[in-house]
Amino acid sequence: MMKERFIFIDILKGVAILLVVCGHIIPGVTILIPGYTGIFTMPLFFFVSGILFNNEKYKNNFIGFLQRRYQELLIPFFYFSIIVLLGYYFIEKDYLRFCLNILRNGWGGYALWFIPVLLLSQIIYYPFSRILSSKVRLVCLFVLAGCSYISSLLIGYIPYNLMLGFCGAYFWGMGNLFKPYLYYSKKINFKKAFGFFVLGVLFSFIYLVSDDRPEWFINKIPSIVYYIAPFGAILSLAMVALYIERIGWPLLVKFFSICGRQSYIILAFHQIICLIAQMYVPSKVAILIMIFSLAFLVWFIPKYMPWMLGKNRTENESN
Repeated sequence: MMKERFIFIDILKGVAILLVVCGHIIPGVTILIPGYTGIFTMPLFFFVSGILFNNEKYKNNFIGFLQRRYQELLIPFFYFSIIVLLGYYFIEKDYLRFCLNILRNGWGGYALWFIPVLLLSQIIYYPFSRILSSKVRLVCLFVLAGCSYISSLLIGYIPYNLMLGFCGAYFWGMGNLFKPYLYYSKKINFKKAFGFFVLGVLFSFIYLVSDDRPEWFINKIPSIVYYIAPFGAILSLAMVALYIERIGWPLLVKFFSICGRQSYIILAFHQIICLIAQMYVPSKVAILIMIFSLAFLVWFIPKYMPWMLGKNRTENESN
């Protein structure tokens, strides 16, 4: 159905991954990022991934669906995990123990934890994607949200944080349900976009009714509001992305679009680069090194090593 590429979706992913980077790198050095960004960045990536899923293409082709997921998610995860693990050789004193722990339990609080959960979320949602009725699918998604909340309270973290798959499937499915309405974005003018932005910001602050904050990477979701609040922030960021696309500044649009399309690379390497650099130079210099290193990797890997992304050179050039 979605043959056309929506540039503002790439921009939206770009804004989101930059917020993730700002939240992960050395505290107190970067501009203060509001604490509530951690509430919606993970749900946003699930949501956008659901929007981009082609229901018709994989409707009766589960094997093809798994093959595509293997190509897009697992192949890069394998290569990137090896590289990042090699990087921790310079950081961890008991390196062998660290590696064995990663293999047994997953990446824990390190950024790559997100990928296995994303894969499982898509597999969980796949049967529901074949349900024709949007209302029935919505009810199923609420059931998944309930399963996620209960698992958070009773079970918490398990290896590779796989229990969060229910939560991921919920947000991924919500994005998939929203997909048919994506074309209405073309009818949104600046006045409406600003109104939606303000509405989204106000709605996102319903999280204030909870005293605790979610920690997605360990499947800690302390309140049911965190299955609702992210949609306000997602709406607001979507309007920001739409505005960036509409103002048409080529360099700005290209910058955020590239960050969005190559968010996997940024996600995988931003932490390890900054941590290693920090061992030898002051924190602010380490951040600069990280920025330039990521810029190089975002250019170099897709161009000269597309196989690390599960693509051949022809596929990469077409993107």
